[in-house]
Amino acid sequence: MTALALFLPPIDLPDRLLARSYTALNAGSPLLTYGSELRLILPEDTAATDFALKITRLSEAEFRGDSPEHPLPAARSAPTTGYTLKSAVYILESRGAPPASLSIELRHAADSERLSLRGWDGDSWRFIPSARSGDVFTGMADYAPLAFALFERRPAAPIVLLAQEVSHDLNVEVIGITTILSPAGLRPSEQGGLVGSLAPGGDPESNYLYMPLIRNFLDPQALDTTTVETILGDPALRRRHIGQIFRMVNNNVFAGVFIDYRGFSVEYRESFAQFVTELGTSLSQEGDLLGVVVPVERSAEGEWHSGVYDWGRLGAAVDYVVLDATLHPQDFTRGSAGNIEQLLRAATGAVDGHKLLLSLSASSQREVDGLLSATDWHSAFAPAGDVILQADDISETGSIEPGTVVRASLSGYRLRSGFDDGAQTSYLDYIDQSDAPVARTWLTDAAALRHRLEQTLPFAIAGVAFGDLLAVDNRAPLMETIMSYKSSQPSASDPSEFVARWSIDAADGPLDQIDTQLDEDLVLTLEAPDGNYAVNWSVIGGGGPISGRGGAVLPLFEPTPTPTPTPTPTPTPVPRVVVAAPSNTSGGSIDNAPPPPGSIRIEIGGHVTNTGSPRAIGPMRQAG
Repeated sequence: MTALALFLPPIDLPDRLLARSYTALNAGSPLLTYGSELRLILPEDTAATDFALKITRLSEAEFRGDSPEHPLPAARSAPTTGYTLKSAVYILESRGAPPASLSIELRHAADSERLSLRGWDGDSWRFIPSARSGDVFTGMADYAPLAFALFERRPAAPIVLLAQEVSHDLNVEVIGITTILSPAGLRPSEQGGLVGSLAPGGDPESNYLYMPLIRNFLDPQALDTTTVETILGDPALRRRHIGQIFRMVNNNVFAGVFIDYRGFSVEYRESFAQFVTELGTSLSQEGDLLGVVVPVERSAEGEWHSGVYDWGRLGAAVDYVVLDATLHPQDFTRGSAGNIEQLLRAATGAVDGHKLLLSLSASSQREVDGLLSATDWHSAFAPAGDVILQADDISETGSIEPGTVVRASLSGYRLRSGFDDGAQTSYLDYIDQSDAPVARTWLTDAAALRHRLEQTLPFAIAGVAFGDLLAVDNRAPLMETIMSYKSSQPSASDPSEFVARWSIDAADGPLDQIDTQLDEDLVLTLEAPDGNYAVNWSVIGGGGPISGRGGAVLPLFEPTPTPTPTPTPTPTPVPRVVVAAPSNTSGGSIDNAPPPPGSIRIEIGGHVTNTGSPRAIGPMRQAG
């Protein structure tokens, strides 16, 4: 009878013996360790009084085994599409009411940028936001998982999102590389509705996903924060806005929608996360997708941070998160402070990597005093100015005699090209008269873009997004690089190299041309019939012309014989500009009658086509 009493209340010996294998986790004892590899911590603001845990560690082989005594057979057989188990599995058996959140510190040799914590909630393996420091992963689960482990993301076919402005037209070539098309044009109204019209040309029934982009601006420099804060601050308006978006997506059979709301105060951080969560729940009921654009901020020390956006909550509520950061080309230098690796490491710790899209620019970037602004290739060469001509002997009518030494140069900054090995990007420096650089343009060519795309591959994120590809004129090489990235095929692109091409043209066609360095002047003599000739300058690279500057007219006329008095000594003439043509970005030749037939001889400083003339030797030496 005594032995039987040990198994009955109030003693209940089996229950007491079982309880000894559990460790209490509460405010008085908030830490539970498992050897040196695991620490479980109860957050200070989490209430738990009777909660206790028992930890069981299963190796990868033990967890995958088909033992009938497996503690979590459903977790073992649950699909983990896109992920591979990479650590032991820690089973958490609990007693009492579970806490609302649990901090996990797991030590594991980190040999990959693709590792992330995932917890079993009884139905699926859920992503747990975490930060990595060395070999320690620190995560915060917003529930008490039944088990957790480290998983590695497997690379998938990259997604290419193309944002389309209202002023941009689509074409077949761009559509061919697009996975998601996001036409802009819609904005929220203060009544919770939508105003505007979508960029034209897209087709919701095409092979790409058609997901309109709703933004609180037409110009990113003029944000409509009032409307967004009005909606976020009023639950009724928020519900109305969600309903309006839901109807817009489903009435038009769109695949989903992207939200890009910026500039609101930090006090609306929670409201925005709640709005996105409720919108995601509403859209998912009909199988619709939701994406959100999150501008990424950088501190004065160069560290990336989320600002007013709760990355973890947003990532849990949506299908796609677009990271929109102001990226300097040198951010893509491996090992640099604040580089792209640090951004992607922070982002993949907060958001499931298979949801992340990195926003990249297809435009070149002009840098002045550390500030970047988008530019195109033609504008990159514009600061060089236009062609100007100088000569010693100029007639009263402004013409020169055949054989006169002429110096051709450009009126603006001197251009010097270079290549940044770390950033794998070509650049142009603008040099003033004191030989000091005053600005730089970073040129986005196929080689630079390929390097930037490759920086995302170690993290196996979902893909990339472009907001300005349709605004780039010379985009064919970039599109080839993007297509290679999308098809996971290696691409070979050489950095851009440039030469300056000087051409001397008559009215009926070119006479001669010579290639020089970008910052090199041209010294020439011209023996030709009377007439007007054009001296043009253009940039050649990648097998063809890139940009042309305004040319200059060279009026060449023999002097008319007239009786003259005996000459008297005169001072040495000072070189002066003969004539500069109006700005002509096409660099076209002068439209004059062709010169009469005759012998034409051109001598060019540094590149002499007729060594018989001594008149060019001095100027050639001066020009180097």
